[in-house]
Amino acid sequence: RLRAAGLEDRFRYLGVIDRLQKLDFFRSISLLSVPAVQAEPKGLFALEALAAGVPVVLPAHGAFPELLAATGGGLLFQPNDASDCASKLAVLLRDPESAHHLGQQGRAGLLATRTSHHAAAELDGILKARLLSGQP
Repeated sequence: RLRAAGLEDRFRYLGVIDRLQKLDFFRSISLLSVPAVQAEPKGLFALEALAAGVPVVLPAHGAFPELLAATGGGLLFQPNDASDCASKLAVLLRDPESAHHLGQQGRAGLLATRTSHHAAAELDGILKARLLSGQP
């Protein structure tokens, strides 16, 4: 598709990175923004950034509003609004201290709400409620 669109020279596949390379990548950036057009149901890349203490600037759709409400680790912009995205990026790029604070807040919020222990406890509660109500 890239070739057919005349965009082949604008893309370079670098392969899959391992965990250490990913951590190095997150250490090398001051914030992460992926202006996804489609609503992301999970936003794994955002979770990874927050776990690394990197603040995010994301569109206000899909999983992102809930994720940032729970963690406080970034800013939302209006979906498909490049100007709003740029303005939110500028806020954090002009104030590295605030960006760092959001990254740390996001990491703490993520660890407080989105670990495997939280998921297991939530699943345990659901299963117990179903057993008590007689549901299969």
